[in-house]
Amino acid sequence: MHELTEFLVDVLGVTDVGAHFPHRVTYHPSCHGLRLLGLGERPRRLLEAVKGLDLVELPGAEECCGFGGTFAVKNPDVSAAMGADKIGNALSTGAGVLCGADNSCLLHLGGMLSRRGRAARAAPGGDPGEHGRGALAMSGDERTTPPGSGPAFVGMPAFPEAARKAVGDTTLRANLRHATRTIRDKRARAVAELDDWAALREAGKRIKDETLRHLDTHLLRLEEAVTAAGGTVHWAGTRPRRTGSSPTSYGPPASARS
Repeated sequence: MHELTEFLVDVLGVTDVGAHFPHRVTYHPSCHGLRLLGLGERPRRLLEAVKGLDLVELPGAEECCGFGGTFAVKNPDVSAAMGADKIGNALSTGAGVLCGADNSCLLHLGGMLSRRGRAARAAPGGDPGEHGRGALAMSGDERTTPPGSGPAFVGMPAFPEAARKAVGDTTLRANLRHATRTIRDKRARAVAELDDWAALREAGKRIKDETLRHLDTHLLRLEEAVTAAGGTVHWAGTRPRRTGSSPTSYGPPASARS
């Protein structure tokens, strides 16, 4: 099994499929594609071959957009701050389109764009030019809206419409019921093997709470260790809360890291 861009470049030996897309585009390489799949420059090579496409470099391209699956649910403030940084970088390029090979990233970033009052229209897998897994039209003003962008973006169904269709899918519902029962049964069997599972769970909760109370210290130690090993730690910027006026820091303050 191959990822789409990997299949095109490595298996078929194709980089130019004859596509034409006369707009300025910036590319977000997802963490999954970079660090797990090792896609490297394959998506960029495909985009660079699209006729008329002006590909501009995304500042901080290799930084996480903040989605990370359940990370966005468990750490919504941090996720939103990281997403805001990514969108800010994308808009700073002057590109009218943000594309990527991971639809989960685009789902997250599309939500960030919509909260900025921009019409983040999504193109499903393969657009633009059958090269990426998806793209977002970052419309909202003349600088970031490509001329004639309306017909260029196919657009996915609105969420309520897609949800109604999914809820009515009997096969999907049966699969979800099966998955839920399987997960619950496996948990029940694991719990039954431990006489003191309740005590272990409480001990785990105390460890988690203690860790969170000193999370800033742990994060600083992590940064020191990663830096010493030759790596780079990217901190999300400080953003004001939407529900109040006081700012919230999503990483240890600069003074703590100096």
